[in-house]
Amino acid sequence: MLNFAGRLTFLKKYISILLRYKIAIMCGIVAATAFLGYYATRMRTDNSIEIWLSDDDKDLAYYRSFLDKFGDEEFLVVAFSAVDMFSQNCIREINTIAEKMKKLEGVRSVASLAEVFKDKVASPHFKEILHRQNRPILALFKRQITTDPAYQKTLISKDGKTTAIVAVVKCVGPESRKQLVAEVKNLLTDMVEKQKAAGNKVRTYHIAGPSVVNAELDRMSKQDMARFTPLMFGLSVAVLGCLFRRMSGVLIPVITVGVCFVWVTGCFVLFGQTMNMISNMLLPLTFIVSLATAIHLISHYYHELATDYDCHNTLEPQDGRVFACTSTGSESRNIAAISQTLRHVGVPILMTTITTAIGFLSLVTSNIPPVRVTGLFMGGCAVLTFIVSMTMIPILLSFVPHCDKIWMKIRKRFCLSRAPQIAGEAFSSSWGKHGGTVTVVEGEGLGISALLDRLWYFITRHRNGILLSTLLSGAVFFFFTVRIQVESDIMASFSGKSQITRDNAFIEKHLMGLLPVEIVADTANGASILQPNVLKNLVTLQQYLYTMPEVTSACAITNYIQRANQFVNGDKPRYYTLPETEKEAADYLKLASIYGDKYVGTLYANNYTSARTSVRMKQVGSNRYGEIVDSIKEFIKNKLDTKNLSWHITGIVPLMINVQDNILWSEIQSFSLAFLLTFISTAVVLKSVKIGLISIIPNLLPITVTLGLMGMCGMKLDAATIMIASIALGISVDNTVHIFYRFKKELSIDGDHAKAMRATLQGVGKTALFTSLSAAFGFMVFSFSSFKPVQYFGFLTCVTLLNAIVSDLLISPSCLLFFKPRF
Repeated sequence: MLNFAGRLTFLKKYISILLRYKIAIMCGIVAATAFLGYYATRMRTDNSIEIWLSDDDKDLAYYRSFLDKFGDEEFLVVAFSAVDMFSQNCIREINTIAEKMKKLEGVRSVASLAEVFKDKVASPHFKEILHRQNRPILALFKRQITTDPAYQKTLISKDGKTTAIVAVVKCVGPESRKQLVAEVKNLLTDMVEKQKAAGNKVRTYHIAGPSVVNAELDRMSKQDMARFTPLMFGLSVAVLGCLFRRMSGVLIPVITVGVCFVWVTGCFVLFGQTMNMISNMLLPLTFIVSLATAIHLISHYYHELATDYDCHNTLEPQDGRVFACTSTGSESRNIAAISQTLRHVGVPILMTTITTAIGFLSLVTSNIPPVRVTGLFMGGCAVLTFIVSMTMIPILLSFVPHCDKIWMKIRKRFCLSRAPQIAGEAFSSSWGKHGGTVTVVEGEGLGISALLDRLWYFITRHRNGILLSTLLSGAVFFFFTVRIQVESDIMASFSGKSQITRDNAFIEKHLMGLLPVEIVADTANGASILQPNVLKNLVTLQQYLYTMPEVTSACAITNYIQRANQFVNGDKPRYYTLPETEKEAADYLKLASIYGDKYVGTLYANNYTSARTSVRMKQVGSNRYGEIVDSIKEFIKNKLDTKNLSWHITGIVPLMINVQDNILWSEIQSFSLAFLLTFISTAVVLKSVKIGLISIIPNLLPITVTLGLMGMCGMKLDAATIMIASIALGISVDNTVHIFYRFKKELSIDGDHAKAMRATLQGVGKTALFTSLSAAFGFMVFSFSSFKPVQYFGFLTCVTLLNAIVSDLLISPSCLLFFKPRF
């Protein structure tokens, strides 16, 4: 660390270079912003399963081998109801939709009543029955479909009035998935328009499935962030205007935050990254860090501008002198104020940058790729914000006198309230070791200074009570914290009134579950899956699965073999059983295509060594899903053959749920490491282990309070809400470092802790208050979102920021006065 003289010389040179070449530097910043802004506009959102798994992930490797064996299993469902679903018009309508869906890019196959009807009518067995019974084709078809377990609650509801058109899809990425969902919706919209034009009854179509959920997650998260981010800026600007009441006090933070936003986003895209539910936190963090840095610099600059300097010598305030226009000139005075601002605030800002960067870089230890990337960019964001702020803000501050003169003229012209002095309204306080008195000028500083003085008086008299209350309240909130549930639930992200929630509820009620799970049985040593004892295992598994209320269907080759056996034996129900020999099972499996059952080919491997049970479950959270999977594994272990068969549970949704839980626990571990490293680095930069330990108290409380509120309100801790703790840590540590650093400096004057704390609150208390209030009101707008992750994020961040400022202005001073560290 440079000594005072060396630091002052460096500052003089730095300011001199900045101001000498300020036009060229600003042009460079504008050019860089335009370049990165181009890439920022190309930001994409991707929450698909592929991004969360490493290439060496064993579950992913097995899932890929599963797709090679059995084909794709991700699906999209279109459903609607009709009074007579087996009428000619309905079958024609189903066929029209199915044929159009087949032509869409990414659709592998389509299953529908129309497809089954065409296959059945062409099968010899159906023709024989039709000739023998002499009944209408559609009536016979209806009887066969509604009594066949393979189609019940898959393509047709139990009452026969609701049908599903199921498309198996293969999407190479999020954009193709979103495009496919959009094209299906457009197709259904065209159907509705044609019905209206023809004067027919308008259908209500429902669309759902994993593809729809993924596309909707991307769309809604991107839409709400795009809608509410400008409102966040607008509300923050309004708060800054009320607090600073200067044009420069509003414009400089907004410009700084805007440039940091563009640079961070542009770099993110430039390095080939896409936004997801984890990296979405990068932009709010950029907003908080850059806003805090700008407010700290600007607020201190106004304070320095109210002090007279000998600008040609020491740049120190002259003892006993009150601000007045002197012969040094406003330009030199402005440069002196900038130099003093960087000298007094630059070091703590650098310290907060270091602690914040170290904390977030700890996320790179995660084994989840998006968490690693987000941690890396969060650390880079802190460094980039520091560079941009320390370069651009001093240059912008050099224009403050000119801007304020213009603002004064505008206010005077339109008969607005008294404009602030160019020098700015100052605090009423003693100025550190210099002893220079700064006069209170009538304005906004008076009220906040008086408030901070009253706060200091309250803290000095009641610090023990404050710490005791902190301990008790922390214990209460910690009690609710341990009750918080850790769970990932994709559908819980959407409002109960949203279209996707209503569509899912309709389809799950009338047809099938929309949570696909695949249970694969592999034989050992190339044995056939068609052996009677192996098939019995599949039937036993199916029977167990149907005991679970969440399971709506469990389809395997046994369904088709048993159905073929029944057909061959006069279609009598008692023959819906497994054959006694492997050869009969193989014959019945081949005969299944004759009866119009093409789907059976996707349920076994071509070499007959593997078979899958394709399960459809109702949407459940990760906790219940985990219980179901554990019970299935336990049943397989105890009741099924595990010597000759190996069993695997796979599928895109199981992978997604497992990944979400892995993300959650990975973030908890990474945050714990970040918390530890942050306070170690705080102790290092402040050169005091005791200070590092003390700083844990005011920074732990906001996080505990927020998590406790989540426990009280029944909010789940998931991959999105866990990042609130990181936001809380970032903003709390920022203000804590500023307060502790300023207190250390003030304490070095005469060793009086009470006086040092009063000067500290007057010096940085207002800035901390401005920072937290501006950010809190800004994030509050996100709580009005209909997308629950964004809604919870806005509400919890706002609460956390308010908790953080109370902790920093009340608990931090109480800790310092109680423990009385000597640094």
